[in-house]
This record gives sequence, structure tokens and C-alpha cells, in this order.
Amino acid sequence: QGGASEATCETQEYVSEVSSVYVKNLDDSVGDTKLRQTFSAFGNMSSAKVYRVDPMGAGSGAKTPGLGLISYKSPEDAAKAVENMNGKVLNGKPAEVVLALSNEVNVKNLVASVDEAKLRQEFGPFGTIASAKVQKGAKGATSTGSVNFSSPEEAVNAVLQMNAKIVAGKPITVDLAQTSQTPTKQTPPTKQTPLTKQAQAKKPIKNASVFVKNLDASVDD
Repeated sequence: QGGASEATCETQEYVSEVSSVYVKNLDDSVGDTKLRQTFSAFGNMSSAKVYRVDPMGAGSGAKTPGLGLISYKSPEDAAKAVENMNGKVLNGKPAEVVLALSNEVNVKNLVASVDEAKLRQEFGPFGTIASAKVQKGAKGATSTGSVNFSSPEEAVNAVLQMNAKIVAGKPITVDLAQTSQTPTKQTPPTKQTPLTKQAQAKKPIKNASVFVKNLDASVDD
């Protein structure tokens, strides 16, 4: 129990230090200006940007769903943004707003031949890779992987560029490795106020018995 409690405390402390948020599922009409105007209500920002790519190549006019990245100047403001905006409709679409807890992306639907080296080769163009792992599936099943980049911007770019791309003959699914976890407020334990001697004297005692000695023979029940 002690180990689990310590791990929970460490997670909560880490979450409380996160000052950036991801905003997923943005409508085509939402750009940098709209993102900044909407989320500035929760605190001062150092940056706010919407990322999109043209999956068909430059000039085709096709766009991936927008993915926003906002950096606040304090973790408290980032937490307020998640609390108030996650699930809210923004220009006709419900936005998913989560703390940027890591720079990692999850990769699904990998064929058995894809190993760590292949994963690094495919995702390397989008940033500096800190780590890459492949977890092999059961016989005949697809594998899953994860790629950890050096910055949130690189992770966002990798998701937009690689999601639904063909790798080793099969389309893969790429998404941010995120949760909607927000800082948990710890309720301090209630302190027991010591009872005064007078209060202790008045406090009822359960299941107590008394002995009465030296009774006369004529005293009965």
C-alpha cells in the first residue's frame, strides 16, 4: 500500500506541474486566432497554435482535423482550461481538451514485421525520438507501438502526418498518448481535537460495568 500511495502522490505532483494542453477534434474554421480568443479566458498564454496537414499533398485543399496546442504560463490555468472546455462545442464540434502529460504517441494496427527500427525510421522525420517500442500481438494479430518525442509540437506533427498512413502494407492508427486527468485536490485529514477532562467525564461509556461492595444481606436485586 505504501508503494502505491507514493506512486499516486508522484503522479499528482507531476500533473500539477503541467502547463500545456492539447485540443483535439477542432473544426476547419478554428484557427490560431479563434483558439487564442477562446482559451485566453483561463489565463495568460505563452503560445497557442492549431496544427493541420494536407493528407493529399500541398494544394489539394484537403485537411486533417485540427489539433491545437496551448502553453499557459501556470499549471493552474491549464487545469482550468481542461475543466471548463473539455467536451464543449467549439464552432459546431465538441472539443477534447486534455493536459499535455507526455510527448508520446500511440501506434496501432502494426503488422508483425514492423520492429523498433522500422518504427524509428517511419517517425524519425517528425522530430527527435527519445524512445520507441513495439509490443507484438498474438499470432495472427497486429502489434501496437509507442514513440516518445522530445517536445509536444513534434508529437502533434507525427499524429497529423502519420495517422492512417500505410506502413508495411497496412494503414496504421496514430494518436496522442493522453488522458483527461486533471490535478486532484487532496483533502487534508481531519484532526481530532483532544477532549478536555470535563468533556471526557460527560462522554458516555459503552458496555461499562461497576462493582458495588460491602452490601447488607437485606439488599436484593
